[in-house]
Amino acid sequence: MKFASKYLKHKTWIKYEIKSEVFETVPDFYENKLQVSKHWLKIGRVYIPKNFIIGTYEVTPMFAARTTQAYHLRFVLITGEDKFSIDYAHYEFDKLEESLAILERYLPNSIMSYYSWLLYWRDLHLKQIRENYKEMLETYGLEYLIHNRMDVYGKFSKDGTMLRELQEGNRVEILLKDGNVVTGKIEKVLSVHDNKKGCKVRLKESGLEGRVKKVY
Repeated sequence: MKFASKYLKHKTWIKYEIKSEVFETVPDFYENKLQVSKHWLKIGRVYIPKNFIIGTYEVTPMFAARTTQAYHLRFVLITGEDKFSIDYAHYEFDKLEESLAILERYLPNSIMSYYSWLLYWRDLHLKQIRENYKEMLETYGLEYLIHNRMDVYGKFSKDGTMLRELQEGNRVEILLKDGNVVTGKIEKVLSVHDNKKGCKVRLKESGLEGRVKKVY
C-alpha cells in the first residue's frame, strides 16, 4: 500500500482498517483514478485520509516549454507535507477543474483550488504546522486524527502574514515598532508581499503603522 504521508507508513492497523472499508469508484473522475470510503480517498494507488487534506494548489514547472509542461495538482496535508499530486497534460486544464469540482463533493471542509495562495500559506506556516501535527499526534493519537476533522488552516490563518486576508476597513491588531499593540481599522495596506512577521498596514483612526498580528 502507498500513502500520501510518511506518518501513515508501517502501521499494520491502518492496512486492516482500509481493507475493512467499502470503497466506491467515482466514474467521472480523471482517468477513473478516484475511489472513496468513509474515511479515505484512494487516488491511483495512493491512500489519503480525508481528514488529513487541508486543500490543494496547482504548480507548473517554471522553465518547462508551454507545449510540454504538465499541471500538478498538489495536496497540502495537516502534517505539512505536499508531495503527493495528480498530474495532467498541458492540454488538460479543464480536466483539472473537473477534478476539483468532484473532490469538493467528498471534501466539503477542504480548500479545493488550483490557485497558489495555499502553497504560500503552507510555506509561511510550515514550522508551526509540523509542530502542531506532532502535538495533535501526541494528544489525540493517529487513529483519532484520521477519523476526526482538525481545522489546521483556521488555526494558522488570520494572523496578518498573508496579503489576501487584508483589506481596507478590516479591523486588525498591529504591533508597533516600540512594542506596543493597538487595534483599529486598516486605512492602507503598505506591504507588497506576504510576510512571516506580519504585513505592514496603516490604521485609519490613528495613522499608526505596524505589522498585523491578528485579523478580526
